[in-house]
Amino acid sequence: MNGNTASTAVSACVNCGAGTYSGAGANACTDCATGRWSDIASAECASCQPGKYNEQSGQASCVGCGTGKYSIATGSTSQITCVDCAAGKLAASTGTAACLNCEAGSYASGTGNFACTDCVVGTATNQPGQTSCAGCAAGRYQSTAGGDGTCTQCAGGFFADQTGSAACTVCTGGKYSNAELTACAACGVGTHSAQGSDAAEDCAACPTNEYNEVAGSATCTDCAGGSFTVGDSAGEHDNINDCKTCTSVQFWNLTGGDAGCQDCEAGKKASTTNNFSCEACEANSISGAGAASCTQCNDGTEARNAAGEAVTSGATQCVQCEAGKFESGNSCVECSGNAFTSAAGQTSCADCGTSSQVANEAKTACAGCGAGKYFSSGACVDCSPGYIRSADAAASAVCTQCAENTYSNVAKTACTACADGKTSSAGSFRVEDCRTDGFVNPCPDNTYQETDSADIGDCMCPPGFGDYSANPQCPACALGFYRAGYSRDACSSCETFLAGSITLATQRTSNTTDCVCR
Repeated sequence: MNGNTASTAVSACVNCGAGTYSGAGANACTDCATGRWSDIASAECASCQPGKYNEQSGQASCVGCGTGKYSIATGSTSQITCVDCAAGKLAASTGTAACLNCEAGSYASGTGNFACTDCVVGTATNQPGQTSCAGCAAGRYQSTAGGDGTCTQCAGGFFADQTGSAACTVCTGGKYSNAELTACAACGVGTHSAQGSDAAEDCAACPTNEYNEVAGSATCTDCAGGSFTVGDSAGEHDNINDCKTCTSVQFWNLTGGDAGCQDCEAGKKASTTNNFSCEACEANSISGAGAASCTQCNDGTEARNAAGEAVTSGATQCVQCEAGKFESGNSCVECSGNAFTSAAGQTSCADCGTSSQVANEAKTACAGCGAGKYFSSGACVDCSPGYIRSADAAASAVCTQCAENTYSNVAKTACTACADGKTSSAGSFRVEDCRTDGFVNPCPDNTYQETDSADIGDCMCPPGFGDYSANPQCPACALGFYRAGYSRDACSSCETFLAGSITLATQRTSNTTDCVCR
């Protein structure tokens, strides 16, 4: 039996120990030779694998090459076959048959390495098996030891001016990073830039009313009070002499052949904040050309432009409010209602009172009502039938009723006596109201006859009154209604004659002519 030998004391075979072997029918176990090994009960010995060796015979295992070393020989009989790993490689464990390359981002500078060293910040290797790390080129950086194996380009607005940089530096205000990101270039005079600028285009011309005489400046300098710059280019902001000065009543005109300091035009004043234009005068104030300030208009006047139009700003003249108007809230307003002004420049209108009315559309005067009329509710209206008002009556006088035995004429300016032998009641308004002496009038109050009739059926409502069947009979026509002639009918609406029309008094004695537009 293989791996067994016969015992002299007994007839059974026993297993050969580790490090020995025997063939079939052997009566003894033989030690494995150097460079070989065996396990228990082996019929033959195995050669040591690459990375291992045996210098002695009869070994149950092979000895591994130490860390940092390797061997490619099979059945090696000596440690001398274990050689150091080359630079850039490592053997981290014993018994290695081949060394591994150091990974990117690390290196091994000598031989016999069991570990690789991470590249320090500012250096990198981007290939495995390197013996050293190279410093990052200018314009690049590596901030992590043993990083990803590459150097990173600086961001725009940052730079690295040396090799082996662990970080990039931001360009200060007034400068910008060059294309290689290895340095910052200075912005020119008349310009400025913010920190971290990455292009020449970031160098902006100084703002209005500022200048800069030093290249590479982060900010510009304000012009002295009252002076200002003209134009937007850097060349117009690169010297203190670019700060211009106009007088306190001028502005700098930028356009046309008249560019330069010019007087403010009429209706405007010099600006305290903007040297390129003038400010319009405020409401109710005016100015002439070249004014430093505007003048407030007096009470009773209105601010207007050169064309005479009322304006809320930029006025050139204060004009008195015309007669018939008054000043209110800086504007000329027409008098309203029964009020007037007879002179210009007024701040209020006068009321015509209860005895007269505004005499014209311009509302410049008041006038009393003519003969046969009286003033009521802001208008002159006809006296009622049976009432008169003479031409020489006082402006405050009202219509008076005609006495008994008289009647009012058509113009309602005088009372006419009835003929001899005839009588009439007070308030009569026609010759027919003069009745034969002794005639008994059958008509109820406020009703009349046109003939001497004893028949009550001949009684009717007079003009301006209507609806004989009402109680009381024949009430006065309401506002907006009329009744012409004698009738028992109700009053007619002006709307049926002229849409939107009304009457000016409650009693109307004529026809549709008393209906007027509202």
